[in-house]
Amino acid sequence: QAKDVSGRNRSSGGDGEFWRVKVVDDHGKEVPSKVADNKDGTYDISYIPRKQGTCEVSVAYDDPVQGDVIPIRGSPWKASFDNPWTKCKMSGTAPKVQAGMASTALMKRIVFYGGGPEVHVLDSDHLKWETTEVEGTPPAHRIDHSLTTLDNEKLMVYGGGKPPPGVG
Repeated sequence: QAKDVSGRNRSSGGDGEFWRVKVVDDHGKEVPSKVADNKDGTYDISYIPRKQGTCEVSVAYDDPVQGDVIPIRGSPWKASFDNPWTKCKMSGTAPKVQAGMASTALMKRIVFYGGGPEVHVLDSDHLKWETTEVEGTPPAHRIDHSLTTLDNEKLMVYGGGKPPPGVG
């Protein structure tokens, strides 16, 4: 939160070009960063570390009135990052990969349909595969279709057609 000269929270932005941000990884390489002005006295800094490890984040304000670069309180900080591509331990049986399979997000689940009559669901909270029962008459086995979410509780299958013999 930016402060005015009296120490009160600012309610407007407009000073984005005066922020000086430097992010350095634990090998001494600078990581590109970006400052976003939220126009309410707050600013967001974003950067993407190249790999797991630690980054040092320095933030300062290049004050045009005082003519000096002033580090903000607490700067620099250390930020640690884990490898986001770690292999997850899943339970349940994953669907067989087949031609014509489509997927869509449904709340905290990913739904897979096509290439066979079943509907498969990956519960992202519990890292569990499930095969679910479908209410009503399911669409015929198909490929080249789209699958989309309606109202966070229903799915729509659109288009596509019957797969040629030997496919799926």
